Amino acid sequence: MIYNKIINNQWVNNNTGEKFNTDIVRVEGRKDFSFLSDPESFCTSKYGLPYYVNFYNRIGETFNIHNTYATSELLCTRHENNLINKTVLILGGGPSAGMVDWSQYEYILTSNHYYVHNDKDPYMISFAPYVDLDDKKLESFLESRKCLVGLEPEFLKQFELDRVKRFYHKYKERIVTHHTRYSSTLGLGARQAVFAVLMGASEVHLCGLDLFKSQSSTSHAFEDVKDIPRWRRNNGVEFQDKQVIGFWEYLTGIADKQGCKLVNLAEDLECNCMSFITRNYK
Repeated sequence: MIYNKIINNQWVNNNTGEKFNTDIVRVEGRKDFSFLSDPESFCTSKYGLPYYVNFYNRIGETFNIHNTYATSELLCTRHENNLINKTVLILGGGPSAGMVDWSQYEYILTSNHYYVHNDKDPYMISFAPYVDLDDKKLESFLESRKCLVGLEPEFLKQFELDRVKRFYHKYKERIVTHHTRYSSTLGLGARQAVFAVLMGASEVHLCGLDLFKSQSSTSHAFEDVKDIPRWRRNNGVEFQDKQVIGFWEYLTGIADKQGCKLVNLAEDLECNCMSFITRNYK
């Protein structure tokens, strides 16, 4: 591995000698952060509870603090938590999701366009703002399943708010609004892994969190073609590596505190861009 940990949250690229930190918090203009704030100030920070509450205000729903689970790492709707002491699969849409047999898992956290090609009822399916929540196929999927529905408070544009207002009103009894202090470019699947650990899972397995080997890595298990995100196009693979290191370092840290085992099911597959760290940093 070309990256080595020096001390605490500082790492070095052995090829270039560049040192970098993995505990960067969000500030205006920075793209390389992994966290919204320090843990001590998460709930009271700009992107903590005020940001979470504002989501309810934007969609015209009443926020109830007594219905909210709040820690220094997570804000979410109080719900019947069935993940305690369970083996949980975080299923992203990367190509490895079509290469690994995950049919035996009972507790699956997945996202976005999973419903297009898969019939298995997950434990929870979460949606990013770009998903068409008015899609009739999505409606049919949810109407015939019992899964929880996850939303993050990231719906900001007017057309996103118009859709999520209708969606939330219809499914509010099964919606879990979740918001982690961890928040990097790696996407919803990475945050779901954090969520599962913090919810008390005994094991968290990853599949389909493959990211992007190159500019031509458009293969996707849930969608016909997945566009390369702007952050990956503009910043390159080394930026992605740093984000992956920060994610895995944090995830292993909270998993160790929770007594949770982590497994990257796609570790031996060429398409998986997390293998370099999940294999070497336990």
